[in-house]
Amino acid sequence: YRYLSANGVNATRLQVYSKSTFLNIGRLIGKISKTSKSVIESKIALKNKRKNVAINVLRLLCFLADIIGFRIYAFFLKQRGVTLVCDRYLYDTLINLNYLSVVNNVQYECFLKIIPRPEVPIVLFLDEKTAQERENEHDDIGYYVEKARLYSELVEKLGLEKIDTFLPEEEVWHRLENILSRNKT
Repeated sequence: YRYLSANGVNATRLQVYSKSTFLNIGRLIGKISKTSKSVIESKIALKNKRKNVAINVLRLLCFLADIIGFRIYAFFLKQRGVTLVCDRYLYDTLINLNYLSVVNNVQYECFLKIIPRPEVPIVLFLDEKTAQERENEHDDIGYYVEKARLYSELVEKLGLEKIDTFLPEEEVWHRLENILSRNKT
């Protein structure tokens, strides 16, 4: 976003995950925390499947609403000539649904087909320990290891651009600028 704005591109930024319909409904009813700690708690709670069927159906319906809402929002921005830069794109929600075992393989593949494909899809990777230190929410490093594995599979499957953020900052910015300059429209 900063790079595009600095180079005269009319751009706006959206943190997709914070706009999640499921999280906002959860906040309204006070059942789901704002943090991703709820992901771990939900994973543990999945052992009681009968209680979670309704929650999982709600998660899927909310995700569909998010996809539709995002498509509409992106369409109107594009009509106005605004470039949309997303942080925690819809893929992040799909990764969480996969992590929580809410979607099976067939559903996962279907969602991958209906999620709007970004014009310049870039995934920033950082090592699991750094992710754990930044969030400071999960004691179990396994959560971060599994999420990294799921993202690696997604990057390979969809041919997304991957930038390892453990490289020196100048190198990360250089790679980002190269990717963006290759994809100027």
